[in-house]
Amino acid sequence: MFLTFTSASLLSLALVGNATQFSDAFRAFALTILSIDVMVGLLTQVRVLNVGMEDLMYVIAMNRLRAAYVELDPGMARYLMAAHHDDLAGSDQTYYFLGPRSSLGQLAGSSMIFMMTANSALLALWSGSALLALGLPMAVFVSIAVFVALAFFTVSMLVGKRAYDQAYKNNPPISPTPRQS
Repeated sequence: MFLTFTSASLLSLALVGNATQFSDAFRAFALTILSIDVMVGLLTQVRVLNVGMEDLMYVIAMNRLRAAYVELDPGMARYLMAAHHDDLAGSDQTYYFLGPRSSLGQLAGSSMIFMMTANSALLALWSGSALLALGLPMAVFVSIAVFVALAFFTVSMLVGKRAYDQAYKNNPPISPTPRQS
C-alpha cells in the first residue's frame, strides 16, 4: 500500500507540476502531498517495527516450546531445524536455519531498513521543498535536506535497535545456547 500510495502521489506531483508550470500553487500542492506521504510513511514504519517485534516475540516463544519438548525427550533435538534455545543465537537460527547468513545482509534486506530509507528520502524531499519555497539558495536547502534524511535514518536505527535489545533484556533466556568450547 505504501509504495502504491507514494508512487501515485509522486506521479500526481509530476502531472500537476507540468500543468501549472511549477507555479506557486504547485509548491503548495507539493508540500501538502509530500506531508501526507511522510505521514503515511511514518505510520507504515511504526507498523513494520511492530510487526518485526511481534515476529521476534513468536520466534522466542516457539523456541521456548521446542526447548520444553527437548527437555522431555532429548533425542528429538536432532530432528529440529529451528532452534530450541530462546536467546539471540537461537532466534538467529530459527529465522534462517539452512546455514549461516550474514547479519548485515539480513538487516540490509529487512522491511524496516526499506521503510527507513524511503522515509528518509521523503523527508529530504519535503524539507528541501519547504526550504526552496522559503527562497533559500540551492546549496543550503540541499545540505539541510541531506542532513534531515541522515538524521532521520540514524534516529530510526537507534529506535529499532533499542526495541530489539529491550526484547532480550525484558525476556532473559530460559534455555540459552550452550557455549562452544
